[in-house]
Amino acid sequence: MKAFRPTILSMSLTACGLCVALLLLTLGIGRMLPANRLIFLSDRDGPINLFGMDIARGLIHKLNDVEIAWTYVLSPDGQQILYSETVDNQPGVFLMDFSGKNSRQLIDQPAINPAWSPDSQTVTFASFSPNAAPAQIYRVQSDGADLKPLTQSTSDEQPFSAIWSPDGTQILFQVRTARDEVRSYFMNADGSAVRPLTFSMKFDGIAYPQWSPDGQRVAFVGTTVNTENQAVTGLLCIVTVEAARSTCSSNYISGQLSWSPDSKRIVFVAFQGYNIYDLEIFDMDSGETRRILRYDENAGVNNVSYPIWTGDGRHLIYQVSRTGKHDHGTQLHIVNVDGSGDRSLTGGSFTNIFPTWWAGN
Repeated sequence: MKAFRPTILSMSLTACGLCVALLLLTLGIGRMLPANRLIFLSDRDGPINLFGMDIARGLIHKLNDVEIAWTYVLSPDGQQILYSETVDNQPGVFLMDFSGKNSRQLIDQPAINPAWSPDSQTVTFASFSPNAAPAQIYRVQSDGADLKPLTQSTSDEQPFSAIWSPDGTQILFQVRTARDEVRSYFMNADGSAVRPLTFSMKFDGIAYPQWSPDGQRVAFVGTTVNTENQAVTGLLCIVTVEAARSTCSSNYISGQLSWSPDSKRIVFVAFQGYNIYDLEIFDMDSGETRRILRYDENAGVNNVSYPIWTGDGRHLIYQVSRTGKHDHGTQLHIVNVDGSGDRSLTGGSFTNIFPTWWAGN
C-alpha cells in the first residue's frame, strides 16, 4: 500500500470522520467488526481463531488471539462470545469480550451447549454435577452471578441442550432418556409451565432445532436410527409453538437448517447420495421446496453444510469441503437466493467453518 503524506492524511481525516475507521480496517489495525458482517472460525493463521470478513471489500482479519477448539456463540448485542473448552478432561463453558479480553470460565463445573438470552444478559447451559446427580439446565447471569437450575430432571431424563425464544419468554430444551431416546419440552424462562413437544410421527430424536425470528415456530430435523445404530438423514419438521405439535414435510435434510429473517423460508442441504448435495429452500406459505444449486458427484466435494442467511435475506452463505490433491479444505461460499452468483469467499487449503451473520453495532 502506498504511504500517505501526513498533510494529505490530515486533510482526509478532517474532511471525513468515517475515513478513520475505514483506514484502520484497510491497514488491518481495527479489531471491532463493522455492522452487517460475517464472522467464522478458521485455522488460516495456525490455531483455530475467530475471524471477521467485510464481504463487500473482500477483507478478512483475525478478531482476537483466543483459540477456540469447539464451538462459539456470539451474543445478540455482538459484545461477548461464549465458547467451549476442555478443562481437566471435562467440558467447560467460557466467556470473553468480542476483542478476546476478559476470557474466563463462566461456571466452575462441567457444562455443555451454552446459549444466550435475547437481551445478552443471561446464559443457559446443561451441566453435569460432580457428585453424579442428574444433569440439569441452568441459567446464570453473564457475570457469573445468580446461578439457578431451571429443570428438575431425574436420572430417567437427562437434559443436554436448550435454546431461547426470540422474545426471551420461553425455552425449548431436549433430554435423553434412560432408553437413549430424545424428547423435547417447552418451558417458561423461569423453568415453569413445562410442556412436551409432540410429534406427528415417531422419531428417535431431533436435531438442529431453531426458533423462527418471529417466535411463532420451531424448525428441526427429525431423525431415525437404522439397523447399524447410526443416524440417517432426517425430515424437515415444523412446530407451531402455541400448539407444541409438529408437522413434517417430505424434505430430507442432511444437516443444519436456517430461517430467513422474515420467518417465511428455511434453507437446508439435502444429501442425495454419491457425493451429491442440493442447497434448497422451503417456503412456509406454499409448502413448496426450490432447489438453489447442486453439487454433483463430479464436483470434487465431500460435504456441503451449515447454510445461513445474510441479514437482508437476499443471499445465503454455506460451507463447502473438498479433499482433492490441489484443492482441499473447507471454504465459505455466498450465493443469491435465486441460485445465481455463487462464489467462494475464502480460499486456500484452510478450514473455514461455522459462519455467523452479525447485524450488530
